[in-house]
Amino acid sequence: LPAQLNYSSQLVPCADKVLVDSCINFSGLTDSARGKTPLLVHGVIGQDLREASSPSFFNPEEVVLVLGYVEKILAMTEHKVEEEEIGVITPYRRQVQKIRGRLDQRGITGVMVGTTEEFQGQERRIIILSTVRSTPKYVNIDSQYRLGFLADSKRFNVAITRAQALLIVVGNPHIFSQDRDWRKLLDYARTLGCYTGCVYPEQTEEEVGQVESRLTKLMMDQTDIERVEEMGWSADY
Repeated sequence: LPAQLNYSSQLVPCADKVLVDSCINFSGLTDSARGKTPLLVHGVIGQDLREASSPSFFNPEEVVLVLGYVEKILAMTEHKVEEEEIGVITPYRRQVQKIRGRLDQRGITGVMVGTTEEFQGQERRIIILSTVRSTPKYVNIDSQYRLGFLADSKRFNVAITRAQALLIVVGNPHIFSQDRDWRKLLDYARTLGCYTGCVYPEQTEEEVGQVESRLTKLMMDQTDIERVEEMGWSADY
């Protein structure tokens, strides 16, 4: 996919096949992908939030999912994965801090968590992306001020090309669909059976508006935020 989008299909795969296929049987992959395609897009409708102490965004639902995938990966017995072989990329500093903090609490200190820029020129055997964005109105702000992954082709390309053997993308598919590159990744994953999580049917403009309205109602107070970061939460989407 990156070759098609950014390199006129000129890239030629030359990675070590043993390494590339080392996570192809990861239990977190969908039944359709396991043994075939080491890609997972996990759709979730969380909420991008800010705290009074920081202007940066975080998404507690995505924090919970990222932690779950890290722990599941480290529990693999076939082609065992070390902490240092996992990277978590997220575009917002507060999300970096939240994920690092929760990993530290679990004694997981070797996983690198950082922004796209911090991973420039680096690779990891496994990459997990937490895209954070879940509120449609913020996408335009991101584009205007060059924040986040969305509406930034260069950051998108860097983010999805850091993985050597397994790429897991966590985010809101309704937000992905607003950006050309992310929509192509979403469609690619769905075509290969690599999509899981919240239901994502093709939508009319009216239906997208209804989703935005429902997202707006998902407001949480500080107590709710802390509970979500500890336990996760589920929405009816």
